[in-house]
Amino acid sequence: MVRKYGPRDTPDLSSVELYNDLQIGGDDAYEMLTEVSKKYGITFTELNFHDYFPYETEAAWFYFKSLLGLRYKRKSFNFGHLNAVVERGRWFDPE
Repeated sequence: MVRKYGPRDTPDLSSVELYNDLQIGGDDAYEMLTEVSKKYGITFTELNFHDYFPYETEAAWFYFKSLLGLRYKRKSFNFGHLNAVVERGRWFDPE
């Protein structure tokens, strides 16, 4: 059975964190931000990438460590903030 969402029961994803929850890091995070930049004309030049995402080699290493139950958190960067960046038209650090 396929569940269909209506306006009242659409899940709120604004608090889901790109790296800390979904493990989007390294090249995947870079490519995602590049696509957002192209589509919405946003510049991420002031974003300190490493504060929010591990680099590719770190991401692979952290993934293997996560299989052992170890987690490495980065600064909070969630979909709600990404949406706010798109609305503002430029990168700004989360509060």
